[in-house]
Amino acid sequence: MGDIMDRGPDARKILDLLMSLEKEARAAGGRVHVLLGNHEELNITGLVFRYPEYMTREQFLSFLPEDYRRKKEEDLQKAILRMRRKRENRFTEEDLVNEFWNRLQADETAQHQYLVHFNDKYGSWLIDQNAVIKINDIVFVHGGISEKYSQMGIEKINSQLRLELSDYRRAAERGTEPLFNPPEILYKGDGPLWHRDLASVPEDEMAAELDRILKNLGANHIVIAHTPKIPSEAEMKRFGGKVWIVDTGIAAVYGGRLSALIIEKGRFQVWREKNDSGGKP
Repeated sequence: MGDIMDRGPDARKILDLLMSLEKEARAAGGRVHVLLGNHEELNITGLVFRYPEYMTREQFLSFLPEDYRRKKEEDLQKAILRMRRKRENRFTEEDLVNEFWNRLQADETAQHQYLVHFNDKYGSWLIDQNAVIKINDIVFVHGGISEKYSQMGIEKINSQLRLELSDYRRAAERGTEPLFNPPEILYKGDGPLWHRDLASVPEDEMAAELDRILKNLGANHIVIAHTPKIPSEAEMKRFGGKVWIVDTGIAAVYGGRLSALIIEKGRFQVWREKNDSGGKP
């Protein structure tokens, strides 16, 4: 449902797992659908570097080219040795290490190394994924669908966003201006990766608009993420079950509340890990 990136230290491991599961599922006659979130968008286009608080050091280092990262690690070790040779030091080794990596993460050359290396494998794969899908009568999207974009249609949304992501990726890597300027979907607050109204606007104020959105999409339900909710059916279910919110803070940085929405034979069921007395899920 999106936002694998910028949610802790393990984004690369998660992407590797999902890429593997995608192949295994196809071989077994099933499917794994990975949807784009706004943080995938930010990493593909390099805009994430404007928000240094989003990205952990571990994530940054994990997507650097191995030879480049190894060279920087050697530089750090040399700096540590120089510090140890000095009799008086104002900083600890821990301070030195933190300053070294913080400075690297803010360095434009290092950021470009991250961007190119990330996009070479992972960004390219993510761009091939969809932002919106419909399975039976259920639409799945990271942020939400506004009435404006519901009129565009799912196929058009996915194809246009793919074009814009590819364009802004090339521009970021080459230091050139993008062709889609301004973009039609990318970075748009009411676009499918950023829209929050289905999760936040009072139901009585949006019920009629939601019905129009569903009619335009030929759907009866929309499943969204992006806006965290407590993992209970009461919090996740809106508009009488027409909308379900599945971002429940499963990432450790948001509390690690393990939960899932199970849809089987048209029935929606919330699964959540018990955390009262250490019982098993």
